[in-house]
Amino acid sequence: MYELVGKCGCICEICPLYKDNLLTDEDKINTSQSCGKYLNWNPTPEKLKQCWGCQSEEGFKYLPKCNMRMCALHNKIESCAYCSSFPCEDSQRFSRELVEMRLGVSVPEEDYLKFIKPWEGAKNLEEIRNSLSEEDIVEMKPISVDLKIVKFPEEMKLSKKEKTAFRTLHEIIETVEPLKDLSYARVEVRKEIRRYLIKLLQLFGTTGKLVKEHDKEHLEIDSEVYFKSMKGIRFYSSLEGVGQRLELFENIGINIELFPEKSLDDIITPTKALRKKGWKMRMSFGEEKIKQTNVKALQEYAQKLNEKYGNKSFRYFNKADMRILED
Repeated sequence: MYELVGKCGCICEICPLYKDNLLTDEDKINTSQSCGKYLNWNPTPEKLKQCWGCQSEEGFKYLPKCNMRMCALHNKIESCAYCSSFPCEDSQRFSRELVEMRLGVSVPEEDYLKFIKPWEGAKNLEEIRNSLSEEDIVEMKPISVDLKIVKFPEEMKLSKKEKTAFRTLHEIIETVEPLKDLSYARVEVRKEIRRYLIKLLQLFGTTGKLVKEHDKEHLEIDSEVYFKSMKGIRFYSSLEGVGQRLELFENIGINIELFPEKSLDDIITPTKALRKKGWKMRMSFGEEKIKQTNVKALQEYAQKLNEKYGNKSFRYFNKADMRILED
């Protein structure tokens, strides 16, 4: 068993980025090229720097705020293998099998040992876990995040139907990715997912074009508006990432779909990212939600916030602060 293993199971001492292994310009060039090929990460040689490993407080040069590292620090454990929740959905999944599946070819053994094995965290953690006793396992410390949701203003002078529509919209915003009783790592992941979902919902409300089709209403935005507004949020352009997040909306009764102008292949890059042009996105409420709310309520609320608060409107939308409807 290796002596220097990171929080997530990566083997620091054989990592090409470790201080003892990244010594010459040739090392940097080879590492840069191989990281691009096997990790789908493309750092230029001059940007690579020696790392002391994530067990080091001062010498850890890559992803110092790594969710898994911060989670292990929160739980005061040497690595994820010591956690009662291991393996969890945030455990390291990188492996030779996944790389070969992506590339469609076998990886030479020499390259495997140098550029894949160091980061096969799950396998390394499993080996550590099997060597531990029950007394070594530490109970995971769950955390919750207060979303600071503003209470729905029941005293608004609206019709019963209007109040029901806005109250349902309030409940949707409140229940999108609740951050309760989760591991530190999962909270950090879900924070970003929630930010994406709420930002997208707000975007449809502020800029979406209202379209009626077969007696059903939906809001529509084009790809250029999407890219301009969602830039800066993680995985906003990844086809897989976007797809997974839209499924979360579907689970709470919101349907969002991509519509390419020609074919799906035309709007996807070789790296499986969405292109900036050539598609639209449509949002509608499912049948059950339509009985309680509608896209016009979303538009009215989002646009009122935007008119009053401009670039700061997201903080009010994210907290479902509907007191503006009292004006």
